[in-house]
Amino acid sequence: MSNRVINTYAALCSEGYQVSPANMAMSFYRASVEGKSIVSDVDRTITTKTTGFEFIKALKEEGIFDKKVHDEFVKKLDEYRKRNYHQDWMVEVLANSYSEGLKNQDFEKVYGVAKEIVQDMEFLPGAEETIRKLGEDGYMLFVLSASPHEVVYALAQKLSGGADFIHLIGFAVPLKEDGDKLIYTGEKPLKDFYMTSTKKGDLVALTGPHIAAVGDSLGDENMLLAVKESGGKAIVANPKENFIEVAKSHGFHVIEKEEFPSYESII
Repeated sequence: MSNRVINTYAALCSEGYQVSPANMAMSFYRASVEGKSIVSDVDRTITTKTTGFEFIKALKEEGIFDKKVHDEFVKKLDEYRKRNYHQDWMVEVLANSYSEGLKNQDFEKVYGVAKEIVQDMEFLPGAEETIRKLGEDGYMLFVLSASPHEVVYALAQKLSGGADFIHLIGFAVPLKEDGDKLIYTGEKPLKDFYMTSTKKGDLVALTGPHIAAVGDSLGDENMLLAVKESGGKAIVANPKENFIEVAKSHGFHVIEKEEFPSYESII
C-alpha cells in the first residue's frame, strides 16, 4: 500500500456503514423530501456525558493517547469551563488535541476502544425508546456532533442495533495507509470538519426542511434556528444553564429536565 492520506470518514465507510459525505447528502435529501428527517446533537442530548471527553480519557487510560497532549487538553478544558468560552472554541481544541494525541496510532485499536466504551455509556431517559421508535416508523435521524467520528459511529451502531436509519457527522482527522494498517498522522483536521455551531446550522439549512431538531446548548443554536425557520420543531432537551433564556427568546420548546423528547413531541 501507499502512504495515501485519507480520513476517518473513509475508514468508517470501509466498515460498511453509510457515513460518507455523498451518502449523507443523498439520505438527507431523500428523507427531507419525504418529511421523514430529524436532526440531533449527541453530547448531553442523547448521552448523559460529553462523548468526546470520555473517549479521550479512555484512550489515555489504555496507553493509546499521548499523556503530554492529554494533560494539555485537560488544562484547556478547565480554562473553557472556568471562563465560559463559546463552545466553538472548545470544538477546535478537541479536534486538534485528538489528532495530535493519536499520532502514529493504529485506527483499529482506537476504534476498538470506541466500541468498548459505548457499551457502558448512559443515555438520557427516553432516548433509546424514542430513537428506535423513529427508526421503526421509517424516520431518518441525522446526528451532528463535535465529538470524534469513531465514538459517535460506535454509539449510532448501538442505538440503531446496526440498522441504517441513523446517519452521522462528527469530525474527521487525517489517516495514512501504512502496510495493512491505517495510522493517525497527527495533523490538524481541515477546518471544514470542525462541527461548530455555524457548520451545524449551515448543514441543516442546506439539507432541509427537517421536521424537528433536538439540542441542548449554544453549540446547537444555529441548527435549531435553521429548522424552526423552515417550519420544523426546535426542541431543547436537558439544556445548559446559559442556554435556557436564549432558547426561550427564540421560541424553542424547552424541556428543563434530564430527558430526551418523546416520540409524540417530535412527530
